[in-house]
Amino acid sequence: MTASIAHHAVFPRSASTPPKKSTTQAMHGVMAGTGPAFAPCLDPELHGVLMRAAVHANRFVREAAHNALADACVVLAARDVSRLESAAGDYAGRIALGLADSWNRVRYAAVAAARALLATLPRDGWQAVLPAILPGLALNRHCDAEGVRAAAQAAWREALGDQGRAWLARCALGVATYYVEQARAASHGVREAACACIAEFVERVDPGAAAPQTPALLRALLACCRDASWPVRDAAALAAARCVAAAPAACAPFLPRLIPIWCAALWESVPSVREGAAVALGDAAAGPPAVRDVVLPAALARLEESLLMAAQQPRDDAGTGNDTRAGNGVGLRKGAGLRNGADQGDGTSSRDGTAQPQFAWGVLAPALARGADCCVDHGYTKEMEPWEASDGAIHLARELARTTPEDIAARLPALAKLARMRHFGASASLQQTLWRSLPAIGRDVGKPAFKRELPRFLDPLFAALTCDQPLVAAAAGGCVSALRDWLGPGIWAGRLTPEQQALQRDSPDVLPPAGRFVARPARPAGAASVSGTLSTGLSSLSLA
Repeated sequence: MTASIAHHAVFPRSASTPPKKSTTQAMHGVMAGTGPAFAPCLDPELHGVLMRAAVHANRFVREAAHNALADACVVLAARDVSRLESAAGDYAGRIALGLADSWNRVRYAAVAAARALLATLPRDGWQAVLPAILPGLALNRHCDAEGVRAAAQAAWREALGDQGRAWLARCALGVATYYVEQARAASHGVREAACACIAEFVERVDPGAAAPQTPALLRALLACCRDASWPVRDAAALAAARCVAAAPAACAPFLPRLIPIWCAALWESVPSVREGAAVALGDAAAGPPAVRDVVLPAALARLEESLLMAAQQPRDDAGTGNDTRAGNGVGLRKGAGLRNGADQGDGTSSRDGTAQPQFAWGVLAPALARGADCCVDHGYTKEMEPWEASDGAIHLARELARTTPEDIAARLPALAKLARMRHFGASASLQQTLWRSLPAIGRDVGKPAFKRELPRFLDPLFAALTCDQPLVAAAAGGCVSALRDWLGPGIWAGRLTPEQQALQRDSPDVLPPAGRFVARPARPAGAASVSGTLSTGLSSLSLA
């Protein structure tokens, strides 16, 4: 390998994409193999080749270029660190673009390059590169690709240690601006990661640095709450609640807009979105008094309105209650803005699945309608069903029980009515939610209030334990196990009929007693106890 490598020999202008990919990969391999001896070859001409390759249209070329950048950092640091310091700004700019690339393999290579740059560059030179690469490195710690996420977290720990928060505070404006931009990215996986990063920024960064950026970050979350992708809506709702809990004063002006979004999400067609909205409302209701006094009345009003809406569910709905042909939570239009032809033009919507948007993680996801910072709907929704409102209300009751147990205790009879509703096809889903939530509700409202209403639940609970739906039976078995261990096996058994005791004993879904009620091993028949043996021996001695 000579000290001068002609530009055309390494990256010919006329080469098509495969040769460019191969030559860039070869450059990466040569630098990794020769080490510091390659430093004289890194002249300005080859530096320009690397810079162009890092933004090439082909993703494999970009990936190989970022791997080569990582090698270049090691090579220059070993031979002449001053050359690395002079090139660090250019390297950081390309690495920042790679950290935001639409392909996860390129992101992975960019994370490796960022790690190499921070490991080889002297600390006094970090101020010139960290503002560029810090936001992307922070975001990739929440990337949906596990390899990228693990690599970014390892790079963050190795390079920054316990100084990560301090650097985020120092670069607060640039980091917040980057998060807002990524909340509007084409990939909904990136938008979901941006929501998590926004919540982390408001929670953990020094309030003096985070507070000026909080309004812009909340506006980005409001837009994501109306996103076409339900994982983004779910992540945004939870992130907004975390922001409200961490910075109530800065987030208070946004509560009149957040509360209707959370309440509406309780009637989403996606189960995890309903549960996430309930968690968000519960966390906000458990916050400081200024927040609780605004959120709690609205949450209780929504609970009262929605809890028994399953009674309005049409009978004999087994054919459509769990219909997912049109997509689970997306596809059927409710308002304007629908793409991909789901609206047939005559007021009806296609349910054959042929005109519905298809979601895939990463770059395979099409450009979907992203939320806007205004009072508009995201435009994609399945037709709402009454039982879904009741399902969201059960989650909400569980979350509010820790804040206002007396209000939830007063609604235990309504929950018992829900437990008896089986006239529609999706009642199995409603039963699962109820039996999984009831033990937590009971613990929060307290034993006296719960035991007064317990008889209302026993018949539907044991009916669910013996039903032919495995998931319902498993949820009911878990509920029986939790309530028995919480109330005590003796008290619990005293509330059961002999038939119910037999069902509990024979059900494979009921777990053995746990905690202090774990059954002790039985003593073999005929074995004498220690005290009995001692007493017998003492008696024989006295008689003698």
